[in-house]
Amino acid sequence: MVPDPNPDISDGERRADAPPVRRQPRRGRIAPGRTQHNTRVVSDDEAGEEISRPHSPSQASRVSNSRATPTEASATNRPSNPREAQDVNHFFKRGKNIQSVCKWCKAIEETNPGALEGVRWKYSENTGTSPLRVHLENHHAAEYIQICHEKGWPMLLPKKRKELEAQAAAMTDNHQSERPTFSHQVFLEHLINFIVADDQSISVIECPEFRRLLLVLRVDLQEKDIPRRTKIRSSIITACNTWYTVLKSDLAAAAGQISFTADVWSDRSLRPYLAITAHWLARDVSTRSLQLQTALLAFHRLQGSHDGKSLANAAIFILDRAKIVSKLGHFTLDNASNNGTFMTELANLLHDREAPDFDPLDRRIMCFPHVINICCQHVIESLTNLSLAQSTNIPQGASSSNARTFEDAVKNDPVALGRTIVRIIRSSGQRRDAFDEHIRDGNAKGWFRHEGSPTPVQLPLLQLLHDVRTRWDSVYFMIQRLRILRPAIDHFLALNADLTRHKLNDAQWGVLRDFEIILEVPHRVQQAMSSESLPILAGAIPAFEMFMTSWELLRDKHPRLRKWVNVGLSWAAKYYSRMDRTRSYIVAMFLHPAIRMSWIRKHWDDMYIRDAEQKIKEIMTKYRNRSEVVDPLAATTSNPAPTVAYASLADQYGLENMRFQDTACHGDQSVEQEYQGYITAVHAPITINILKFWELNEAAFPTIFAMALDYLPIQASAVPAERVFSSSAETDTKKRNRINPALMESLQILKFGLKKSRLNFTENWITPISAMSEREPDPTTTDLLSLLLQNSNTAETSLDMDLAPTLPSQARVLDLIIKDIAADDSDAEETL
Repeated sequence: MVPDPNPDISDGERRADAPPVRRQPRRGRIAPGRTQHNTRVVSDDEAGEEISRPHSPSQASRVSNSRATPTEASATNRPSNPREAQDVNHFFKRGKNIQSVCKWCKAIEETNPGALEGVRWKYSENTGTSPLRVHLENHHAAEYIQICHEKGWPMLLPKKRKELEAQAAAMTDNHQSERPTFSHQVFLEHLINFIVADDQSISVIECPEFRRLLLVLRVDLQEKDIPRRTKIRSSIITACNTWYTVLKSDLAAAAGQISFTADVWSDRSLRPYLAITAHWLARDVSTRSLQLQTALLAFHRLQGSHDGKSLANAAIFILDRAKIVSKLGHFTLDNASNNGTFMTELANLLHDREAPDFDPLDRRIMCFPHVINICCQHVIESLTNLSLAQSTNIPQGASSSNARTFEDAVKNDPVALGRTIVRIIRSSGQRRDAFDEHIRDGNAKGWFRHEGSPTPVQLPLLQLLHDVRTRWDSVYFMIQRLRILRPAIDHFLALNADLTRHKLNDAQWGVLRDFEIILEVPHRVQQAMSSESLPILAGAIPAFEMFMTSWELLRDKHPRLRKWVNVGLSWAAKYYSRMDRTRSYIVAMFLHPAIRMSWIRKHWDDMYIRDAEQKIKEIMTKYRNRSEVVDPLAATTSNPAPTVAYASLADQYGLENMRFQDTACHGDQSVEQEYQGYITAVHAPITINILKFWELNEAAFPTIFAMALDYLPIQASAVPAERVFSSSAETDTKKRNRINPALMESLQILKFGLKKSRLNFTENWITPISAMSEREPDPTTTDLLSLLLQNSNTAETSLDMDLAPTLPSQARVLDLIIKDIAADDSDAEETL
């Protein structure tokens, strides 16, 4: 049994029709990380006006029906010579007559035997690079991407490459394949796009050097043709207003309900802003294809209190401004206490308007990463003081190596001791260099051995990682890296008399190993949920149940871990019970053609299976009754299918036996027949494109299709709104901290429109390695700047001799310096 799942939820909070808290509906061992989850309507005030879809937000205008696409796509990196396989060789030990062995897996297995049970990490000599990259993508994707980023290698993971190529293809259209003809209007549009997308200060247009650069690029351009900051500022506001008009027309034509994510953020001056992103399905009038669309609906300056009532008033203002109150779907929010009040107050405001059936409990979705974060933060806090993660001081005092038992080791807080080791080795550039050199020497001379093994081991040349206070999985990565490098750490500390007292003993290393195992469970589950750039809700319940079940099995198998695991399970059970308040999780699983009812029937008790089926059939009945009143997509149907004409011909001449279909076709099937037909049909593969599936099966399951239009856009996390804040922080710099709220909102809305096709809303669910480490220079590379300065007064021939034929001149050295600086700059992560 899980702990009391709902310790602080009052009966008043629970839905009247919500079932009791689930008491262990899960059965069997579930391995986290192994299961894949993997005619337009125009508003009244715009009637009669033709709304164009702009090439970019700054080009929005009412002129023609050109297709909307933000600015030009960045070119996808093309791979270098595959025979070099630098990426594979970095992770695998390869050669003639030897197996290809993953260095990272080998280090983990030697550190923790049995940890990789069932994972293949040894391959034959003849194995090509493709299977090895598949291994890297499945087990070391984050580390692989980070290494490629640091070294400037092309990213060759197969699934990730396909995703990037698809994004690039989506961004490319006829407008982008050709350079636009110069005109003053085009010039202004591209200036606005540059300033908005790159978070440039509007005052950049006043920079004399920048203005001269523009004049150099265009011979017939004159000083008076280059706008000043006042013109740029007004043009940005105008572009945003026009873009918003186009956005409203798109929202009005949404095929189903519009779902939202929302969050509050404060700028440098502590002015609060409410960000709301909208997510909906759009249907192409000609091809009938479905597309999941997203847009920043508002970045609204809040006045007064941040309580739920104030947030609801701001939200209703934004929804009225976009004229979408009648299309309200679900809100994905974090678990802040005022969000519950916000939903209740919003329901009160909507009661006498177009959405009287807005249920604040049913329409609220909990942010999945936030729930995982809460559970893990409480587990971590039960062992260590997380506030120390922010400190830069190295604790002084006696060594804790006298802790010999597991209990004594726990009292010493080995996580804090490990954090101290990280600070010591990262305390200066000289010490980091010494540690790197120590790993190289140890690998060459066979110094390193795992406990109880006489065989020397080769350690990867890696930095230690420091945890981040606000990212629970940074603790997991810090511990994992400490344990991988344990032989080098122990050896390094033992050789330095003043550092020896910081060395951990076996009992303390054992506690770190156990804690890594505990945190590995939510890490793998979160990794599975973050495999898509826009996480759908269908995977939330299976992922969360795998998360809880794995912790329960871990607790039962290792009683010494019970204390910490129970802390996490108590919080997990509380939030798991809250999922009963909304039917959306059940419906989302049902609508996934690879899941349908299979997960529920396999892992839930009979009572909950019946309850889920009843809820789905009730919703289907509601949608069936609504469709009999009005077909929501009838107005967008262009031409009847040929079979309709043939059927009409057969009816006219009484040839009933020559109709293409029997009269008892899909339109006459009952809700029960449609339900049974769907759940008993062959399940689609897990890799199915869900939108394509429903495009092809609209006629077979029309009622369920109508449900899909409303439920598929629901987001599993509030990350889209949080990404807006990451982007706005780039806009709100010290030089721009007095920016007007209206201009701030315009900049964020336009920037989201420009960059939305490049966004991945699960990219930062897992803490990037770059957030926990510094980029270290490669000691094997030439000091190019010194070489350039040293040879500045010598002939180029002498420089050639030093740099070899690949560096023929000082110009070549300077070019390499510029490229090296560019590599440093590329470490900054792109936000919106």
